[in-house]
Amino acid sequence: MASRWERLTRWLNRALWGQEVSGLPWRRRVLVRSGQILWALALDLYEGALTRHTTSLVYTTLLSLVPMLAFGFSVLTALGMQNRLEPLLLGFLAPLGPEGRGFAERILEFVDNIEVGVLGTMGLGFLLFTVGSLIYKIETSFNYIWDIREARSWPQSVSGYLSVIFGGPILIFTTIGMTARALESPWFRVIWGLEPFGTVLVLLSQLLPVALVVGAFTLFYLLVPNTRVPSLNALTGGVVAGLLWQLSGWVFGSFVASSARYAAIYSGFAIGLLFMIWLYLSWLILLVGARITFFFQHPEYLGQPEQGTPLRGRPRQRAALTAMLLVCREFELGRSPWTLEALQARLGIPGNPLLGVLEDLHGAGLIAPTGESPPAYLPARDPDTVTVKEVIDAVTRSSGGAGPPRYRLRPDPVADRLMERMDRALEQELGSVTVGALAAAPGGDAGVAEAGE
Repeated sequence: MASRWERLTRWLNRALWGQEVSGLPWRRRVLVRSGQILWALALDLYEGALTRHTTSLVYTTLLSLVPMLAFGFSVLTALGMQNRLEPLLLGFLAPLGPEGRGFAERILEFVDNIEVGVLGTMGLGFLLFTVGSLIYKIETSFNYIWDIREARSWPQSVSGYLSVIFGGPILIFTTIGMTARALESPWFRVIWGLEPFGTVLVLLSQLLPVALVVGAFTLFYLLVPNTRVPSLNALTGGVVAGLLWQLSGWVFGSFVASSARYAAIYSGFAIGLLFMIWLYLSWLILLVGARITFFFQHPEYLGQPEQGTPLRGRPRQRAALTAMLLVCREFELGRSPWTLEALQARLGIPGNPLLGVLEDLHGAGLIAPTGESPPAYLPARDPDTVTVKEVIDAVTRSSGGAGPPRYRLRPDPVADRLMERMDRALEQELGSVTVGALAAAPGGDAGVAEAGE
């Protein structure tokens, strides 16, 4: 008898993925897509990948917090904004309640006591290592979320993350400073006394902190991933993450205010424990917002197996045939070649499993990537000389490319004879059918789909 969780999973799969979203009315389409994203997030959290990355980020942050703040303090001092670091830290620790101010003051005391000249080579190296570890952990987490194989080079990572880590606060400080000067101007006071402008300005001033947090998350999602992220998708993830962060801060602050007994139980360790919990929630919200941004950018990942699961069997063969036909058809028609992103949107499967299929086809000498970035794909041979059997063999036996290794199995006479019969039948049925003939057949995308049956 199936468990309640299995029955719930089957029911949700039928309700969320049993229909084509693009053909629904826009209200129902928004509702179904939101349900798909929420369910995919729930599965991510249940499987533990996001929480593992969050835990790793918390641990590395604890090691690199003081060195990072010391470096930030030196940068802000050079810009004449050294007094801005304490309000930023106090704002982050506000959910910790009154104890948060004392905790922030102790952290800043550590920052003030750091003297680079006294640390020596080993001490300075350790501080740089902890900061670099945090950058590497963020890079790894975002590569997992965006399913990216290749990481940035160290110079690109350092410059990119430092621009976000310090450029974001500087942008926020500048915005706050400009807003404060505008509020103090005489013409603003005149507008403030006029209704309904005064009420609108009061409302906007109350929404400004939320808007700044949303802007910081959006900037993170735009600049940190090692891929191009559309601005609207980054803004969507930034709005969700910003609202979640504000709501979590309010809930966490209420919890801290009503849990004085924890201070009695944990004594001086209570504030440190609460700080780690709040740090964990903050990183988790950042990664959840990034995941939402990714799902809006790549909806083909919704409802798919866990990332890293390769295509096998008939789906792999079908994907190879469809991709080969699409590549050859565009080439025959003289149109722009297919890229990986366009192919994964057309086939509705994630990028990395499809990339493995394309690498197998490339390794077998059937397609060739262009030298552009990102690369597009062209036929490596005349499509009229490429048989369907060659395409199937390329991904079934992994003749080249990045396919799975060939295991050596002990021979069995009966099984070996059956495999030979299967090969002869496949050769007889498809050995003379070329991809070029199928690509030239009328029917457009429907013809491609029928050829892949």
